[in-house]
Amino acid sequence: MGGLFGYKANRLLVAGQSFGNTVTALDQFHPGRLVSAADLQPFSIALNSFSARYVSSGPDMGQPAAFNANLSYQSQPGAATQHYDLQVNHPLNVDNVKVYLIGHGYAPVFRVTDGTGRVVFNGPVPFIPVAVNSLMSEGVVKVPDARPQQLGFAGVFLPTTVDVGGKLNSAFPAPYRPAVSLVSFAGNLGMNSGVPQSVYQLNTAGLHRLAVRPRPLPPGKSILLPHGMGTLTFTGYRQWISLAITYDPGQLPALIAAIAALAGLLVSFLVRRRRVFLRAVPAAGGGSTVEFAGLARTESSETFGAEFADLSTELSAALGAAGYGGAGERDSHGDVPAGKTPSGTSPTAHDDVAAASTTAPGAATTDAAIDVPSETDERE
Repeated sequence: MGGLFGYKANRLLVAGQSFGNTVTALDQFHPGRLVSAADLQPFSIALNSFSARYVSSGPDMGQPAAFNANLSYQSQPGAATQHYDLQVNHPLNVDNVKVYLIGHGYAPVFRVTDGTGRVVFNGPVPFIPVAVNSLMSEGVVKVPDARPQQLGFAGVFLPTTVDVGGKLNSAFPAPYRPAVSLVSFAGNLGMNSGVPQSVYQLNTAGLHRLAVRPRPLPPGKSILLPHGMGTLTFTGYRQWISLAITYDPGQLPALIAAIAALAGLLVSFLVRRRRVFLRAVPAAGGGSTVEFAGLARTESSETFGAEFADLSTELSAALGAAGYGGAGERDSHGDVPAGKTPSGTSPTAHDDVAAASTTAPGAATTDAAIDVPSETDERE
């Protein structure tokens, strides 16, 4: 993806978090063939805040109007902190690396207290949008440190909660009435089995569902888990952004090569392409008969006939001058008069194809068989 010397990476960044441009900090990393992790530029980025505006009425209701991500970044460790307003199609350029804003969503914040009274989880969890126009999102919360059993939660985040026929949905992508609805599980999450798991999916093979009825949970409200398992509190939400980080030093050479190819193509359109063919065959009486013909594009055929006539005259003269008194008409100096061939035959031209023939000295004069196409027969 990054060619030979570049790379492409992706990173999901929650508001209030930062990351350094290292392989371990990236969610995906696609290096070029001649690139390693040591070639990554050592910058760091922090997301201070994110805001979004949406169309609030009309047929485009719910469509995004503007995205703004306020970033702080350092070009290298110890460098001065700089700020940048990252927007769609306005990437941040750090040390020739471009950082693009390619997506966003919500990260609900949860606090989980287990059966022993300890706070075993407290932080944001990115949920992935499943409805583009409403940003209704799905996600899971995994609490492997909970006691007496591990806890897991799966559900949805609703920016603007509405009840449609007894089914929860989101009416708008902006957080006007945020809420979560979760299904609770307890048991073994399977995170110590050595098999990697997705952070967006819950493996319920070793879990059992708790008897807690899912319901819309607004910020500040809690779920009391049965059998003294603890509580889960939905404390609020943050927003996350998805970044594409690209470094491609081959773009400039590729651009220069493309411009050069285009320039060469344009020049080829300006040049009148013309061809001249010569064929020499043994003559019956000795020597050789030389035939020559010309071919041009139709648009230049108006002038090519006269050009070919002059050229055939010069060729005939050159062939006649090479012999010693061969057939053909000459003046007192042995030159062929203008418009004549050594055999006394004037060259002919027909539209975009012109032809003439001559017999070399010492050969009998013959008429060359010339294939002259019709007016509609264009050759290139």
